[in-house]
Amino acid sequence: MKLQPTTTTYDTPPNFLANEHFVALPEGITIDYTTVPTAEDGLRVVEAGTAFGKITDTGLYGPYDIGAGDGREVGVGLTFYESDVTEGNDTNSLVIHGIIKEGALPEESGVDAAFKADANGLIFV
Repeated sequence: MKLQPTTTTYDTPPNFLANEHFVALPEGITIDYTTVPTAEDGLRVVEAGTAFGKITDTGLYGPYDIGAGDGREVGVGLTFYESDVTEGNDTNSLVIHGIIKEGALPEESGVDAAFKADANGLIFV
């Protein structure tokens, strides 16, 4: 199998990226909506820059949770853009390599010291 490089251009990259040098999982991810908490307004929204892990049994992804016990306790990367999963699963891209402006991440990003150790392709500044 011979791999061919591809380039995707985004009009506005997320503000948490320090520059345009980053790598996202090429196949994208599917978010398991049941792992995303419902907000007071009844919506389940994942903000860009939210820490995510992979659910071992299903191969789906959900917000990083050190106490989850389903695979999400291992940090993988940060969501590239916002996803509304109120009505069900949705797709997103997951940044797994790059320089991250930690102060630009959402308040509830889920990034902690353990996540940073797991997602070692991300450099936080």
